[in-house]
Amino acid sequence: MQVGQLVILQAVHAREPPGLGRGGRRSLYLIVDDTYNRLLFDVLERIEVRLARLLCRLAPTKPASGWVSLQFSPTNPEMARTIGTTRWQISHYMHRFQQLGWLQRRPGLWIQRDSLTEFLESSGKRT
Repeated sequence: MQVGQLVILQAVHAREPPGLGRGGRRSLYLIVDDTYNRLLFDVLERIEVRLARLLCRLAPTKPASGWVSLQFSPTNPEMARTIGTTRWQISHYMHRFQQLGWLQRRPGLWIQRDSLTEFLESSGKRT
């Protein structure tokens, strides 16, 4: 259980309506836990998709596949401001993209356009 969940559950427990028995409290805790986990997953997934979309948009249109050098290499704080997240999350997902073989840091940033496009299509987003 994470800190955010604990705070929510403590607030619910402090304000529980009279007559809510142990079973009702447990059900309420499970609902809060499930909702928290879904929200957390949705937020993180969207950041990953937004970063992949941004990297594809920064790449030139030709060549249409293979390794492509970005037209310019923005800093992590610049990318964070562009997609509305933190520099830490950009660093995290850039590292993850490198591990997956979608990104290389040569002189400048290089992306594997096919892999990123496939990821975006599987996520239901277009480049």
